[in-house]
Amino acid sequence: MTAAGRKTLLEARVSRILDAHPDALDTLVRHGFTPLVQAPMRFALAHTVNLGQAIRLRGLGEPEVAALLGALAAMGLPALLAPGAGAVEEED
Repeated sequence: MTAAGRKTLLEARVSRILDAHPDALDTLVRHGFTPLVQAPMRFALAHTVNLGQAIRLRGLGEPEVAALLGALAAMGLPALLAPGAGAVEEED
């Protein structure tokens, strides 16, 4: 994965990642983001943090982060989330 792709993923709000690909939720849950399984938690939290913040909150180590980012990149998410890719930007 490119540095730009990594940056795009880490800076994307979790809600944008979830909206961008139908398999994103399962991928995040498999990599330690189990609170997202519960719809109320997902709706309460996903729009408030970006992936980098969520990774820090979960305390994932670099091997886990690399595996997660690799899985998301394999789904094409960096391109789907890149500025100008057609995804709607969320407002704070």
